[in-house]
Amino acid sequence: MATNPVTSGGNANQAAQQTQQSDATRQAAEAKRAADQAMRAEELDRQRKAEQAHREQQNQQAKPVVNTQGQVTGQVVNTVA
Repeated sequence: MATNPVTSGGNANQAAQQTQQSDATRQAAEAKRAADQAMRAEELDRQRKAEQAHREQQNQQAKPVVNTQGQVTGQVVNTVA
């Protein structure tokens, strides 16, 4: 019994196309995961820096107010600009 070469070749081409589509889909999903992970890392870094800046701002030593003669007036001013 003879086989139909068009059908046999068509099935091989379809299998190859499906494999390529599957690979492309997998690669796109991996790229999306990598982009999402990079965005999360960037956001965490931004939050960490903001928290560090906030802590540094709160940890600054309050400086006494000094008048023009260099005398301490007793008032305390936080020098955060």
